[in-house]
Amino acid sequence: MLQLDYRSFTTSVFAQQKELAKLSSFQPEERRQSINRLINIDQIDKARDKVRRDKNEQTAFLNGKKSNIKDIPELKAQKEKLLPRQKELATANRDNFQRNKRKNQS
Repeated sequence: MLQLDYRSFTTSVFAQQKELAKLSSFQPEERRQSINRLINIDQIDKARDKVRRDKNEQTAFLNGKKSNIKDIPELKAQKEKLLPRQKELATANRDNFQRNKRKNQS
């Protein structure tokens, strides 16, 4: 019904009087932290912080990957620009091969 485990229930409901007095002597932030520890909220906070860190790491990773992806039209333009040079080099390579072949046959 309260969705508390046994430890949390006994700690929060059956706290000894001296512990309650001790809680009242704490500063507000210390009191909040102590109560959170008593009912295991600190574990939820830690889990939430870990999920947040993991999300931030994944977001940074994806942003890094996205920055490495080039625009498709840009790549096509670069390809078109390089095609004439590639054909020129292929022709020169073929000519050199044939020249060397003839030279070796002589």
